[in-house]
Amino acid sequence: MFASHIARWLTRHRIHYGWFMVAITFVTTVCSSAALSLAGILVLPLVQEFHWGRADIAAVMGLMLLLFAGMAPFAGALMLRYGLCRMVVVAIAMTLLGLVVTARMATLWQFAAGFGVLLGTAAGAYGVNTESLMNMTCHPFVRRRIRCAAGGDFSGASRTIASDYPLTTIRRSAAVHSVRRPCNPS
Repeated sequence: MFASHIARWLTRHRIHYGWFMVAITFVTTVCSSAALSLAGILVLPLVQEFHWGRADIAAVMGLMLLLFAGMAPFAGALMLRYGLCRMVVVAIAMTLLGLVVTARMATLWQFAAGFGVLLGTAAGAYGVNTESLMNMTCHPFVRRRIRCAAGGDFSGASRTIASDYPLTTIRRSAAVHSVRRPCNPS
């Protein structure tokens, strides 16, 4: 299994496995929060490209936030039934699928399905599972050595600093270029 190979490599290099888990959790948290803030950054380019109203885009964002908040109790129950690792993998797969659908969209319902439903549900499921993942996989490590690192993974400041600056740069370039140019070269 992949985890055993990583554990052996980390042990040879005298790195505790908990640091690897902190890094993976941080990266996936930053990526999922960046995916959630994507539509807010691209509102004006979406209006210009597809001629949708701001109310339509805001309705899809509202659907995403509703599913994000409403998924938490169900995600906890699904995590207890199917296991933490499966739920995290499903949430990451839903995030990737939602981003692909959003990147290839041509109509408002595709934007609602990709961004609203898939990303909202995935973010709700992932948000519940992330803290559980850290607590289960490296609890003794976090308790003894790196409480600050685990807290930094879940603080809003770490996600904002790591994701908002690059997304602001994307927003500035997206205001000049088409939204669909990176995905559709034609």
